[in-house]
Amino acid sequence: MNKWKKKQPATIKPFKRPTLAGDGYGGRAGFFLYRAITNIRQNVFVNVVTIGTITLALLIVSLFLLVFVNLESAAESWSERVQVTVYFDKELTTQDQSAFREKISALSGVSRISYVTRDEALKRFKSRLRGQETLLEGVRPEILPTSFEIALKRSHRDTASVENFVTALKQIPGITEVQYGEEWVRRFNSFLNFMRLLGGLLGGFLVIAVIFIVSNTIKLTIYSRRDELEVMALVGATRFFIKAPDR
Repeated sequence: MNKWKKKQPATIKPFKRPTLAGDGYGGRAGFFLYRAITNIRQNVFVNVVTIGTITLALLIVSLFLLVFVNLESAAESWSERVQVTVYFDKELTTQDQSAFREKISALSGVSRISYVTRDEALKRFKSRLRGQETLLEGVRPEILPTSFEIALKRSHRDTASVENFVTALKQIPGITEVQYGEEWVRRFNSFLNFMRLLGGLLGGFLVIAVIFIVSNTIKLTIYSRRDELEVMALVGATRFFIKAPDR
């Protein structure tokens, strides 16, 4: 007989709306999520304007930071061209090269040292005159000086550090001449300092502007619900409940 007994239809439990007390789906977190969704649906225009304004403000700051970081990276690449060249009036033996390397490496700020022979110097000269190599016919490597090319560390590429380094180099006996593109280094560092100052000022202005815009946008959103908030305060809602974001 049990075989033919009618099956009872499954009962569907009604949706229990979450409450502040923690009852219902999701407990208190579910309540605040439910209220946030309800608030967005009831005030679509205000919430869209608020979210759009905050998003746009943060996007502007993000774009500025992206541009500033890329400019700083480009400046870092350009600063690698800051190098000091030390010339000698004779070809250095292996022993002489080692001795000068030790003396130069002992100075602070040295990142890399490369020795350029007379033959290598002539090859570079010809490569710069590509298409006009005939001008160098009969020129022998012996008329060109040998040199050390010295790359500096990032922290020693400013004008004052380079000048101090060059002054120390000139005190080493045996060095004929020192070149480092003095005018270019000064102009580059002046430009770099100006860009950093300008970037800092613009960044600070944008941050203040974003804080002002976001703050006033939130105030306008709260002002649009002032009647509801006053009623909640009158019926005994706590300050946390009233101030909870997206309540």
